[in-house]
Amino acid sequence: MPVSIVLRIHFSPETLQLLDPLIKDIKKEFTHDPRFSIFFKAIERLGSPNDASIKIFSETEKEEALKLLQSKLFGENGSSQNYSFPDNPICYASRPNSLIIRANGNVGKCTVALYDERNHIASLQPDGTLKLVPGRLAPWLRGIENLDLASLACPLVNLPSS
Repeated sequence: MPVSIVLRIHFSPETLQLLDPLIKDIKKEFTHDPRFSIFFKAIERLGSPNDASIKIFSETEKEEALKLLQSKLFGENGSSQNYSFPDNPICYASRPNSLIIRANGNVGKCTVALYDERNHIASLQPDGTLKLVPGRLAPWLRGIENLDLASLACPLVNLPSS
């Protein structure tokens, strides 16, 4: 079965210039491997109590920053390989084969609910296996099971308590 991995890299006005060493490593390790796609994502205000303190780009600045990052990764005339999520009413977190792996090895479904305990569905073990947290994956997939469009669009909405 083919595998595809999206490296999603968040950036802000404060971190944009700090990405050069990471881009150098990604260029060396991943751009030649067709299984990997790079997705640069400017951080956004998504409704947290700290939204006002988050510095974000204007739309124009965000587009310029994305072009800059693409250029650094693929060169001035290189292909623009930034992975884009299609306009699809089904959220990636509703898909059984879509997982996020955090830097600490925790595995989740949703990049918005990073600190929600219900989003910690497994842990990546040193040997590469996953240790599932019992009962945590099924609630994220309930939209697939019952074909509820609201759950498919955002499984976090009305996600049952664990």
